[in-house]
Amino acid sequence: MTEAAGEAAVVVADRDTQSLGRPAAEIGTDTRRAAELRRRGLARARRFTWTRTARDTIAAYESVLA
Repeated sequence: MTEAAGEAAVVVADRDTQSLGRPAAEIGTDTRRAAELRRRGLARARRFTWTRTARDTIAAYESVLA
C-alpha cells in the first residue's frame, strides 16, 4: 500500500510477477539500497501510533455522524 509505505518501499504493479521479482533481486544484492529502505521504513513506522489511530478513527466517525 503506497499510502502506508510512502518512500520506504518499492511499489510494483499488482499481479505483475516480473515487476515484483526485479526490485526484490536488486534489494537483495544492493546493501546500500536495502539499508536506506530499512532506515526509511523505521522512520515511517514511527508515524503510526495507537494514539494517532484512535484520533483518526474518532475523527472519521464524527465526520460521518455530522
